[in-house]
Amino acid sequence: MPTTYDGYYLKLANSVLSYLEMPEVGFNGIFKREHIKELAVLVTCHFEDFISEIGLWQALVRKHGEFYGKALPLFDLEGYDPEYLNPQDFAYLIWHHLGKMAQKTLSPYGGPLLAAADHLYDFFEERIDEAPATDYYDQWLDISPDIYFFDLKQKLIWMTFNNYLTGPEFIRGFQEEVEILDDTENNKALRQVENREGLIYGIQDDFLLKKSSSWCEVVPNLSLLPERLG
Repeated sequence: MPTTYDGYYLKLANSVLSYLEMPEVGFNGIFKREHIKELAVLVTCHFEDFISEIGLWQALVRKHGEFYGKALPLFDLEGYDPEYLNPQDFAYLIWHHLGKMAQKTLSPYGGPLLAAADHLYDFFEERIDEAPATDYYDQWLDISPDIYFFDLKQKLIWMTFNNYLTGPEFIRGFQEEVEILDDTENNKALRQVENREGLIYGIQDDFLLKKSSSWCEVVPNLSLLPERLG
């Protein structure tokens, strides 16, 4: 049964979906409803990431800054605050994920995209003071050097397939990997959800071409992850 916490963010996601489906936003008729719905969930998860200080988005912009000298590609980052919500964050999430889901090449500077990003920034910023936070992720993503291997594996699976930011990338990567496997009994097993960890360690994302295990290492709460997994 959904908790009050879950219900709050579900309500936000539904409000975002209602907005994104408005004809004047410009997404309907171009993108499938399933893609717009997934985007609504994704940007709401981004807000939850900020409120509960999970660290997924901060890990991305920190690493991008180390590699390329700026927090995000493509956008003007004047006034950008890596510790706060930013319109550019929402613009990048829309551009990256909606383009990938729909398999369309989007202009990051398109009027509808930037207008939607500004709206989402305003929408979520107005709710910062009321939004509930949780320490669940502090506990779930905390990894000690003596962690039981099978517990570590479950966290790697979560990081690979279930986190909102890189999860969609790794799922697509996994699907691409299994599609080229020979039709043997062992490879058939890899296609099953319960056995898919057999491929997770080498799958790369489309953000920084980092492996799933590497992302575990750069998220702040996972700083104790053994370096050999990075």
